[in-house]
Amino acid sequence: EGVRASREERWADALDAFTRSRALVSRPSTLFNLVVALDRLGRSTGVIAAVDDYLAASDPARDEADRRDAMRMRVEAEARLATLVLRVAPVPAELELDGVPIEGGAAAVHRVRVDPGA
Repeated sequence: EGVRASREERWADALDAFTRSRALVSRPSTLFNLVVALDRLGRSTGVIAAVDDYLAASDPARDEADRRDAMRMRVEAEARLATLVLRVAPVPAELELDGVPIEGGAAAVHRVRVDPGA
């Protein structure tokens, strides 16, 4: 299902299918497909995490070409990230970004790497 959606460039559907597939059985090919779908959707933070998972699960010799592509996508994703600087007063504070807690509430300044956008 995910491969078919990818061929049709329905990247959100592909991501959903690959995510469901990974929940059943996590294999390197599925992880690589997740990387590609996240990359096509412009989700740089997701690309970075998925590449790290893929590199840990894949075989350096057998998956050499895909690993090279994944590392290239990771470098490109890193370059697209923005850094959000939050200055907090008073501290400590509980911070969330899009509903996800930001660690280090006792700090006055937080630097968070985020996907560019609104």
